[in-house]
Amino acid sequence: MRIFFVIYFWICVTGLAQGQGIKFFQGSFGEALDDAKKQDKLLFVDVYADWCGPCKMMSEQIFSLKEVGEYFNERFICYQLNTEFTENKNIVQKYQIQGLPTLLFLTPNGQVVAQYLGVANSDFLLRLGQVATKEQKTPDELYNMYRKNKKDFSIHQMILTDAPYFMSEIPETQRERWMQRLKSLYKEYLDGKGLEQMINQKDFNILTMFHDQMETGDVIFDFMVNHWSQYVAVVDSLSVGQYLTALHSNYIIELARRGKQDYRKILERMQGDMRPIYALLVPDVDKYSNMYRIVADANYTVYSEKNVANYIKLMDSYLDLSEKPQPNDYAMAVETLFNGLKGKLSKEGYEKCLVWLDIALKFDIPENMQVGMVMTVGDCFWALGNKEKAKESYNQAYMLTLKSKNQQFVIQMQQVLKQKLSQLE
Repeated sequence: MRIFFVIYFWICVTGLAQGQGIKFFQGSFGEALDDAKKQDKLLFVDVYADWCGPCKMMSEQIFSLKEVGEYFNERFICYQLNTEFTENKNIVQKYQIQGLPTLLFLTPNGQVVAQYLGVANSDFLLRLGQVATKEQKTPDELYNMYRKNKKDFSIHQMILTDAPYFMSEIPETQRERWMQRLKSLYKEYLDGKGLEQMINQKDFNILTMFHDQMETGDVIFDFMVNHWSQYVAVVDSLSVGQYLTALHSNYIIELARRGKQDYRKILERMQGDMRPIYALLVPDVDKYSNMYRIVADANYTVYSEKNVANYIKLMDSYLDLSEKPQPNDYAMAVETLFNGLKGKLSKEGYEKCLVWLDIALKFDIPENMQVGMVMTVGDCFWALGNKEKAKESYNQAYMLTLKSKNQQFVIQMQQVLKQKLSQLE
């Protein structure tokens, strides 16, 4: 059960919120604390860095909202702390900032009231503020309420809705216990309330978080497919379509990779009961279904049959049908081949990867993606015995890392590339 995917992968940057949103204190961190003391308020700190995009998104789309500004400006002194500034390094260390964005709620004396890692939407940001000011219950307080009245499904719903968010602030030693609690709560909620009563926005969100993997004969998935038009009426067509098609299409590939030929039967649903759902997202369901069948067949042949020649034939067919294939299409073709054969490709396989990567690199693609592709080019040349070309590619990839603003990515990739280059000496 992967219920925490919402949180950890986001890393961020921010500018000042504008308009009717949060008004951030202009001055030093110490001055912000002094102001909090004078006004007898908590200090809200948005910890960010200039190289990170999702925080900028939070600044522009969340902190700028009127309702967020009204709540936070009244109750907090608000401050933005740039981790890149030298004068802030001790503060980052003091509060053990492990990732970005981090949202801190501090007393005027600098003591942590609450600390949250990750992107928060407006509803959850307001809830974080309400928990910090004791206007709302903490996860433990909510759980105690649940224990006293296990038939009150509104408490189940509240805990399950907030789970992906508050899990990031729970100490690591307690997370396994909370995972078991949430697993039990979800089952109780599902059994007690029933799917018929869960056709609403909040319960749809819960299902998308907790029911994240399809299986054959999946009662929940089939119910949602059969009632998709009702879900669309209370949620939105894009969210419903993306969730159901993602579960369905991912399951097809999973079965193909496991060597289960049932994937073909599951795939038939694209043109059967799931056709109107796919039609929400793609203009030509027949063409999409055919292309996805080719990709599924390709995965089956490389993972189960280890047939490189047939895989190449299928993927070339897919790329031709794509009309205007994008860099991600070529990257997918290469990645699947490497993963399916665990990096032990034939000469034909490595040579084909070089062709696909060469085409992909002619596109205007982000630096980080370029680094990965050029490094893979080096791996292919190395496997083919051309150490000079491999060295040239690794050096090129190293130079590309210098263009990235993500320092963590730069450090990680440079370490890998240095190791590869040293092995070629």
